[in-house]
Amino acid sequence: MKIKRELTIHDHDLHVGDRIKVKFPTETHWATAYKKSGSVVFFIFDDCLDELRPMNPTDTTEGGYEESELRKVLIAASEQLPEKLKKKMVPDANGDYLYLLTLREVCGYNEKWEDVSGQLDFFKDRRNRIATCKEDEYATWWLRDVVSSTDFAVVTHSGTSGHHTASYASIGVRPAFALSTDL
Repeated sequence: MKIKRELTIHDHDLHVGDRIKVKFPTETHWATAYKKSGSVVFFIFDDCLDELRPMNPTDTTEGGYEESELRKVLIAASEQLPEKLKKKMVPDANGDYLYLLTLREVCGYNEKWEDVSGQLDFFKDRRNRIATCKEDEYATWWLRDVVSSTDFAVVTHSGTSGHHTASYASIGVRPAFALSTDL
């Protein structure tokens, strides 16, 4: 008989598939390592943050993800993370510690819905694209890509790619982040 058992160990050597707990003052989430590059390990939350949110208060994609209200929410959320975790975090190209992934990384498409290379191996398994929200229902979650003057890309509750208007408030937020194993 084969048995698969999850163990909790203390180790500084992180691998793809490892899970860590991320605690905020009012909510706690698990995150799974989806990629490793040298001494940096990249994680994505297993589920969405407790509060569903729009990308912007109006149906505009002007300024893209970089100028979105949701990015400001993630920046504020990263300030609430425990210092022990923040010291190990590596910012993305924008200097953010919590951020959204791209349509290319998660689904293997560009903003014109063309198949392109660059989908991360972890997300080739559709189960890794499916997330839940606080109520344990499958959630649609935001990606950072602009796909029209009013829509951003999303991953649907079934793990496929889609898009939604920027002000739609019933979309989950599934942040990603990176940790350095050198610190």
